[in-house]
Amino acid sequence: EHCDHLLFSIDRINDKHDGFMDDVLPHVRIVPYAKLVPCAQGDDAWNAFLDLAAIMPSPVSAVFLSCSGDVKRLTSSSNRQHFKDVTGQADDYVVVSTASTLASLRNYNEYTNLARLDTTNAIVTKAESEFVDNYDWRRVAVVYDDTDWGAGTAQSFVDNFDGDVLGHGRCVTTNASSACDLYAKRGGQAVGIPVSRQAFAQDPENVAKEIIESL
Repeated sequence: EHCDHLLFSIDRINDKHDGFMDDVLPHVRIVPYAKLVPCAQGDDAWNAFLDLAAIMPSPVSAVFLSCSGDVKRLTSSSNRQHFKDVTGQADDYVVVSTASTLASLRNYNEYTNLARLDTTNAIVTKAESEFVDNYDWRRVAVVYDDTDWGAGTAQSFVDNFDGDVLGHGRCVTTNASSACDLYAKRGGQAVGIPVSRQAFAQDPENVAKEIIESL
């Protein structure tokens, strides 16, 4: 859906005679290259970006992403340098995200040339912690998936909340031999109830039971 909105907007900008946004980039025609990848699935977004860079070298000026993990991967200083080393192209490409809210991406020294169109979770979770404080709830269960966005959002809440966070960081997963990748922490210790990203899809009933037992 986000991609459709973007492509529609590009069509409108490219039409210089329809009376809509005709003054935006009046002497430029935008040629889009789009590739659909699942959200935050390992290296999918990174590899897709490298494919697009091979098709459209150097003129790549903006990459539109939604998932916080993918945005983090493409905008970090280390991966920008890696992109430059691998492709020989400039690493100053711009990333525009329509939905990424991960609070840690506010570090614009580390995540450069990034524009986000949604409110950061640092603001949202602060409001949530104030809501909890208003009712004087001192013991709160924080359930989150083990993605950059999930663990990052939980971390923002934990940083703002001075009460007890239930769960002790025990990972809920369908595979007893695996652990979650990311955790929210307090004092260096994992807190809350992280859930592996595959668990809900594979066995939601058992996951719900394990969450309750973790409390």
